[in-house]
Parts: sequence; C-alpha cells; structure tokens
Amino acid sequence: FTGSADFNGRTSLAGAAPAWSNATGYVGVKFLAADFNGSDAVYNYGWIKLQTNVDASQLTVLAFGYNDVDGGAISAGQGPTPVPEPATSAALLALGAAGLVAYRQRKQLRRA
Repeated sequence: FTGSADFNGRTSLAGAAPAWSNATGYVGVKFLAADFNGSDAVYNYGWIKLQTNVDASQLTVLAFGYNDVDGGAISAGQGPTPVPEPATSAALLALGAAGLVAYRQRKQLRRA
C-alpha cells in the first residue's frame, strides 16, 4: 500500500494540536471500494489505531480494521465477533448437564 495523508494541509502531525503529541488514538478512514460505470463511487469505512512520538513527527500503526460491506459502519477498535472454541462450548454444556443432574437428584431426595 502506498499513499499519503493530508492533515489540514500538512503531510504529518508534527506541530499539530498538542493532543497528538506522545499520544495513542484512533483515526477514521474512508476508501474507495469500487467505481461502477465511472459514476457511483462506493466507499468502505475503517479505523487505524495510531501512536505518536513526543513531537508527533512519527506515527506508529498499532492496529487497523475496516468493514468490507460497502458503505457499512464500523466502530473504532471493532474487530470480528469472536467465536467460542469448541472446548469452551463443550465445557459449558457439561457444566449445564451436571447442574441438571444435581437438580434432579435433589428434587428426588425431597420427594422421598
């Protein structure tokens, strides 16, 4: 990937607002996803987590993400929804089954 950034007429954040000095934060991005028949631009949206040095002359990309659904929104820091591992699901199922067995045994002891 090659490209440039425009920070209000600058190509870096050096000398910008003090909030960007020695800071970590998110920047929203919009990029062209497709151009249908040269008339309808379709954009994707994303985020980049950046860290700057003391005078904001250097940027370090810590993480990034984007929504691959054309025009779809995404929150800063949002990533894919985690799917539980099979071992976790099996452990939860076993715990629920053990609880059900204990409940039934307790119920039978009360009847006796």
